[in-house]
Amino acid sequence: MFLIASATVLNLRHENHPFYTPRFGFTFDTTVYLIVATCFWIWSLHQVGVYHRHIMGDGYQLNLLLIKGMAVCWIIQCAFHFFFKFELTLTSLCLMVVFRQVGVSCLVMYFFRV
Repeated sequence: MFLIASATVLNLRHENHPFYTPRFGFTFDTTVYLIVATCFWIWSLHQVGVYHRHIMGDGYQLNLLLIKGMAVCWIIQCAFHFFFKFELTLTSLCLMVVFRQVGVSCLVMYFFRV
């Protein structure tokens, strides 16, 4: 879901070109970028505690942790873009994080019936 949401935002905003980093002089392919961003998402959810065994059954607490994870992921991705100086607009970056969150929240509500 994460990859689909991110790729959709990049395609709709016509920013699906390979990301060139002038600071280090190499190019990130879009697929590699999406995989790295997915790793950031999974790591941020792990850091806020979504994957703890006692959290997985609590619907409302899980939604709150997903929102915290979204905020952590947004900060990490902003830092990642700043560090590599990618030419991706802040609007696209924010939309990618929001649409990922919407997709994950829909899946949680579907599977856990919150």
